[in-house]
Amino acid sequence: MASLISLVWRLLGREWRSGELRVIMLALLVAVTATTAIGFFVDRLERTMYRQSAELLGGDLLIRRSSSAPSKWVNQAEQLNLAQTEMIEFPSVVVFKEQMVLTAVKAVESPYPLVGWLTTGASFGETEGTKVKFSPEPGEVWLERRLFHQLKLQLGDTIELGATELKVTRVLLYESDRGGDFYTLAPRALMNKGDLAAAEIIQPGSRVRYKWLVSGDDIQVNQLLKWLQPRLAATDRLTTLKEGRPALHKAINRAQRYLGLATLMAVLLAGVAIAIGAKHFATRHFDQVAIMRCLGGQSPLIGKLYLGQLLVLALIVSVVGCVAGFILHWLFVILMAELLPANLPLPGLWPAYLGLLTGVVAILGFALPPIISLQQVSALRVFRRELVPPPLSSYLIYGVAFTALSVLLWQFTGEWWMTLGLLIAVAGVGLVVWFGLQWGVKTVFARIQLLQWPLAVRLSLNHLQRQAGLTATQLLAFGLTLLAMTVILVVRTDLLTQWQRELPPKTPNYFAINIPLADQQLVADWFEGHQVEITQLYPIIRGRLTAINSKPVKQAVSKEQQTDNALNRELNLTWRDELPPRNELVDGLWWAKDKVSQEVSIEHELAKRLNIKLGDQLTFTIAGQNLEATVTSLREVNWESFQPNFYMIFPKPVLEPFAATYLTSFHLPADKQRLLAELVKEFPAITLLDVAAMLNQVRLILTQVTSAIEYVLLFVFAAGLAVLYAAIKGTLADRIQEGGVMRALGASRQQIRQCQFIEFAALGGVAGLLAALGTEIVCRLLYSERFDLTYQTNVWLWLGLPVLGSSVIAVIGLWSSRRVITESPMVVLRES
Repeated sequence: MASLISLVWRLLGREWRSGELRVIMLALLVAVTATTAIGFFVDRLERTMYRQSAELLGGDLLIRRSSSAPSKWVNQAEQLNLAQTEMIEFPSVVVFKEQMVLTAVKAVESPYPLVGWLTTGASFGETEGTKVKFSPEPGEVWLERRLFHQLKLQLGDTIELGATELKVTRVLLYESDRGGDFYTLAPRALMNKGDLAAAEIIQPGSRVRYKWLVSGDDIQVNQLLKWLQPRLAATDRLTTLKEGRPALHKAINRAQRYLGLATLMAVLLAGVAIAIGAKHFATRHFDQVAIMRCLGGQSPLIGKLYLGQLLVLALIVSVVGCVAGFILHWLFVILMAELLPANLPLPGLWPAYLGLLTGVVAILGFALPPIISLQQVSALRVFRRELVPPPLSSYLIYGVAFTALSVLLWQFTGEWWMTLGLLIAVAGVGLVVWFGLQWGVKTVFARIQLLQWPLAVRLSLNHLQRQAGLTATQLLAFGLTLLAMTVILVVRTDLLTQWQRELPPKTPNYFAINIPLADQQLVADWFEGHQVEITQLYPIIRGRLTAINSKPVKQAVSKEQQTDNALNRELNLTWRDELPPRNELVDGLWWAKDKVSQEVSIEHELAKRLNIKLGDQLTFTIAGQNLEATVTSLREVNWESFQPNFYMIFPKPVLEPFAATYLTSFHLPADKQRLLAELVKEFPAITLLDVAAMLNQVRLILTQVTSAIEYVLLFVFAAGLAVLYAAIKGTLADRIQEGGVMRALGASRQQIRQCQFIEFAALGGVAGLLAALGTEIVCRLLYSERFDLTYQTNVWLWLGLPVLGSSVIAVIGLWSSRRVITESPMVVLRES
């Protein structure tokens, strides 16, 4: 074994100095560097994004329940060194000088907030406020601004809350953990949890909601999550960072999928380059292996020697690639320093493991078949150089590559269905294209030659037609390169366009809710008078879904569905004569304006979760009355639009008999923030909800992702160039020999150059058409299954890719094969 390892090192050193492994090394280095650099950067970006999301949730994990967290939960969190806190929310009446206002009270304890901040004002007229990381002291209370208007309070006054008195010490302007609670209608009062006993507010039967928040290291949080899930009651509602803020999660999810796709494309292209380079490497060593066979070398020994070289090379290059990737990701961080937080968390070790795995799997999957063929070289090749080893079974070649692709796809996507779908698509398209190309090259190019084309054209086409298999391989390699680059660019462009469309510059950053019916027109006139554009005023009626098809809702759904939030709280119901903006009918029909019927339209994701279908009868309880309606349509709702959205929409005549308040949203620029105080002063009943922090958070994440995408494209281009270089270099020896023969027969350098240009341009043009077809297929699959986007055929792809392919491949081909016209014909013929 020691002698074998020593021989492997000696052979590898010689190959290293001769440059025989240059293509494989370059491709492998690109693959590993791309994987690790993107992996390290995405890991840190993901940790940052979720940390920013945690600010809007209040922690890393939230459980809402009807009673305090059990002591076992608290002890388990303590054992895992996790920070934890519990909040208690309940409605109560705040009294001041015989005036009373219904208030949403939140009682908190230290530490609070775990993640995020509170914005408070030290004076009533303060609008900007100060971010703080502490809560009221015992005996104190912080109140929202509108309570000051309604109760005519001043800072320092004492209010009554239950059986206790509390001193008003601050104006509560913003709670980061309240960012997505759009429909908490009552104003907020924040008190210390230690004052609850004296207040004597919470009694048996009181309407109380407990929130248990946990924050800490991701590993410990996940351990607690796994420990908690089987212990949760049916009424407990668990919220993690992924479910807590759908807009943020969807942005993060799309970003991860795109960056993973880009990495996969880079690795796939590098794998193709490795396969081409390995085939060229094996062909160049046929003579060496034949001599080894004459000296007594056996097939197993030969296989071990060359496979050992590639494995050692894979380990060395993978380690170098991991180090290069880590350094490169720091460069990304420096370039994006203005967009990233100052305390960016360090990455984990997973990207390095993935980089090493990518290097080894890429070598074994794409370079193993050509190395196996070396074992089949006959010793007779020493005398008859035309002898080549018998071709390997196609099942072996494609099976090994298919297995390697499966491993890499699974590592990058983590989803079996996505992995299987892409593999089937790649295998199906690859086989069709391979056999179709060979048939096309043999027939189409042969027929074109019969036409009266110039001599250079006929010579080029004849060369392509005579080597149909090699031509098909080059077309597939060039086409795959253009396909990968085009898919990445198209998806990147459409993703950025979609994000800009979802969050235009004047996206609403405030919601005005709890607008009384009597003030509806006055509020609309006030906004118009101050030149602030608002969305339509939506009526809100609070109602609970109590039955499905006359069966109590808890009996009509499964045990898992019983914990759905929509079944454990009142829903915000509204009416509309027309389909709301950014809503799309998935199934069913919208009702006619002149038709009065008991209908309801439901958001299709909620319908899917609860197994509600068209024609089902839903029963709602509204203000003690039952309302029945038939599901006549399902809607897709864009929850990321920061516009008023609803699960349930009814025709106006159905909900009009019930008392309603109104809601609208609007965009208020920074120079008009003073209008908020005027609005609350003129309409004290209105609740203003500031979603600017969440909106800015989403925009920041999208900006970070956009910048990351720009840098990731460089890896795909580098991998594509590696494929082009490998494909052209693999045929360079044959081209030099043919060029030498042509020059010996009287062909000029200009004629040979023309033939090469026409050949490469033809290959590039056909590869461009293949890339356009492949882009259509791949993008339609990715858009529907991975990115939730709608793909539209782009005519410019069909027109531009053939031209681009011809130009790029012709230029690169001419530059890479310049030795064809510089080598002396005499030297070429002597070496042949």
